[in-house]
Amino acid sequence: MERLINNTVFYSIMESKEPDIFRLATITDDTKINIVENDLASFSSESPVSWEYALNTWLEHVKEINVYFQSIHYASEDALKRLDAKHSSLNFFDYSSCPELSKDHKSYHIILFDKPAQLWREGTHNPGQVQAYNSLYMWKCGHEKLYKTALNQIQRLKETSQKVSLDSLVTV
Repeated sequence: MERLINNTVFYSIMESKEPDIFRLATITDDTKINIVENDLASFSSESPVSWEYALNTWLEHVKEINVYFQSIHYASEDALKRLDAKHSSLNFFDYSSCPELSKDHKSYHIILFDKPAQLWREGTHNPGQVQAYNSLYMWKCGHEKLYKTALNQIQRLKETSQKVSLDSLVTV
């Protein structure tokens, strides 16, 4: 279900095979994407949408995708390792050692795009769940404050998280 209010598209649930953001986002060869997640449960085979398909498609066209997480849901491990093995422009960062950011992103996740500047923000996405609710998608234009807030969160994550190899991680 989607609503348009003040040039912002709001979503209550994902209803298609691909994540709604996959259908909405505009990307170019210069686009960098930053995904802030909790346990990456959305990448599991139990998910009603295919994040593996979405990322594979994006990675054929964008400059880089950085995925920030706190833990890896056991059902997501195979899909994530397939993506990691196939794409050198996909990077994983563990931010579980930063309590402030870990608490902030337990059930609130963002996807930030640059060139062109766009933001996907989930309202509620509980740990271990594959479904997100009350999400919104917006262009930076007209939403500079929300975009800047998300950009600042990404910067803090870059400064405090550790780049990791998926081979060395333990799933939960």
